[in-house]
Amino acid sequence: MNIWLVSRFVGFLALGIGLAMLVPASVAGLDHDGESAIAFLASAGVSVLIGWILVQLGKRAQGALVGPREAIGIVGFSWILAGLLGGIPFVLDNSVSHPVDAIFESFSGFTTTGATVIPNLYDDPGVVADPASNGKTVATISRAAMLWRSITHWLGGMGIIVLFVAIFPAVGVGARHLLSNEVPGPITERLRPRLKQTAIRLWWIYLILTTTLLLLLFMAGMDLFDATNHAFSTLATGGYSTRNGSVGAYNSVSIDIIITVFMLVASLNFGLYHLALQGRIRSVLRDSELRAFLILYGVVTIIITLSILDRHGGNPAQALRYASFQTAAVQTGTGFGTDDFNAYPHVAQILLFMLMFIGGCAGSTTGGMKVGRILVLIKASLRELRRNLRPQEVRALRVGTRVVPEGTLRSIAGFITLFLLTYVVATIIVAALGADAVTAGGSVAASLGNIGPGFGAVGPTLNYADLSYPIKSVLTVCMLLGRLELMALLAFILPGLWRKR
Repeated sequence: MNIWLVSRFVGFLALGIGLAMLVPASVAGLDHDGESAIAFLASAGVSVLIGWILVQLGKRAQGALVGPREAIGIVGFSWILAGLLGGIPFVLDNSVSHPVDAIFESFSGFTTTGATVIPNLYDDPGVVADPASNGKTVATISRAAMLWRSITHWLGGMGIIVLFVAIFPAVGVGARHLLSNEVPGPITERLRPRLKQTAIRLWWIYLILTTTLLLLLFMAGMDLFDATNHAFSTLATGGYSTRNGSVGAYNSVSIDIIITVFMLVASLNFGLYHLALQGRIRSVLRDSELRAFLILYGVVTIIITLSILDRHGGNPAQALRYASFQTAAVQTGTGFGTDDFNAYPHVAQILLFMLMFIGGCAGSTTGGMKVGRILVLIKASLRELRRNLRPQEVRALRVGTRVVPEGTLRSIAGFITLFLLTYVVATIIVAALGADAVTAGGSVAASLGNIGPGFGAVGPTLNYADLSYPIKSVLTVCMLLGRLELMALLAFILPGLWRKR
């Protein structure tokens, strides 16, 4: 690996994060919140300084191209540095009191997980009691910190690496390697060779969808600040809200419907929007993963609706409203809440737990193993069953009209095996560190799948504040592993990555 080349691009990223911190600093200035303004200006200064140093070191690699190993290094180090730098303002702003909490909150933002350790958000008036602190009080979080959380979601949603593939032409032919390590899931034939132009178009789509959602939420009754934050969180399928009660605090049918629709929109392969802009609508409608995703969402929503009818007084419309929202929130990994699924019947909880692993479509802002991979594995299993009946039959594995190469099948099987193994190991570690079985399994599933709220002590009406620091550290690693789909980060432990060419 050319570490100087990696340093150069990671430095550009740090510079970008520093500039992004000026936005919440401006909000703090408008709010006459001097403490927050200083915190974000200081954090921006640290980020810019680190970025400048890394870029200067990277000048030694002038003219070098990004290869596969450099791409893995850039992606891995970029996300790690983003999480560390993003946590600085939370400490300086007094949003949290411990560096581990600040790092957890920042990584949860950039990985679009949406798990939080901040128990009191800005909508609580004055100073409120922290129920976990035996009567002690905590100040509410600043609006600047609230906006920064949402900004980390929005940047992490489409992917920081995709952003500077779009902006920095110096990436050159290495853009292919960067994009393949950053964009979640197998989407190669939907993103054509002109990767810089594709990345720019994807970001334009992302920006237009975000702006549209912001305007719809504003018209539905949110103020501009809340609409901005929820638009950032929704399109990133992140889940940070400006309210303690999440989206449910608004108690608005129209807001629930708007956010449900856009959670689903954000969980579809953005390559499909790229095709739609090219006028290839029939190709979009025939996409097997899209169909499987929508069918899965519809079936689970109906089952959960029927299971929670009694909980909502036998009112089908009310039950459908909450079931459709919570199913979308979990399946897309957004994690917003309008109802406490911890109190749902067991069949509903099991279905939601399974959705945490499946996630949305490849090439979207969602987490999980992805519907496309699950679909390929199911079809491969059915092919093996047919082979038991007709051993001599040779049949290509097809998903829709496309033939899936055996190499891709092996890659998918390997990824899913590694994903499940990581889940089991992490759950055992979290349980060994003191969490009960339900909390351990639920928190790891929610972190590895980039969901946010889980089960047990980290349910949708609770948060991660009361977990021990060692547990939070393990879950932080799980969030990063889930966002980078394991391989890009686990490759760091391979000696071959660090050898010079």
